[in-house]
Amino acid sequence: MLHPSEPLKKPKLQNIKRKKRKKAIRRVAIKKVEEVEEKPKQDKEAKGRSALMIQAWWRGTLVRRTLLAAALRALIIQRWWKMIKFNQKQELKQWILDIYVIQEQAAVKLQSWFRMWRCHHRYCRMCNAVCLFQAPSREHLAFPNAEYLQMQFQSTFNPVEFHIEILAI
Repeated sequence: MLHPSEPLKKPKLQNIKRKKRKKAIRRVAIKKVEEVEEKPKQDKEAKGRSALMIQAWWRGTLVRRTLLAAALRALIIQRWWKMIKFNQKQELKQWILDIYVIQEQAAVKLQSWFRMWRCHHRYCRMCNAVCLFQAPSREHLAFPNAEYLQMQFQSTFNPVEFHIEILAI
């Protein structure tokens, strides 16, 4: 308490200031306490949001990995199918080429037989013509004149034509 020798001060004003300061300090302290109490809640919420983001990322990664695996499997199947179709086309081409070669060989053989027959026929005609000249009675000619012989046994010269076609198999 105040001693009688001390001068009187304005205690009320100081008390009011102190009280206001204390209230202000209490308000700040209460806010800090509330913030500290809310901070774990915010941390929990932030952790929850972070966990949700990580889970969403992981699910997306799993989905992308699954889609990639499915796409790779589809690619393998597509390549296999293209290979099968390519092999079928190659076999068809080979079969067509084999048939073509057989037909060409048959045509060449037929042409050679025809040329052989034609040569043989010409040869026989010439032989018959020579036999006419070598008649047993050599005293007279078998034909009235030489023009008749030329008209009957006129031979035209046809050179042999060769057409060679090389086929690659």
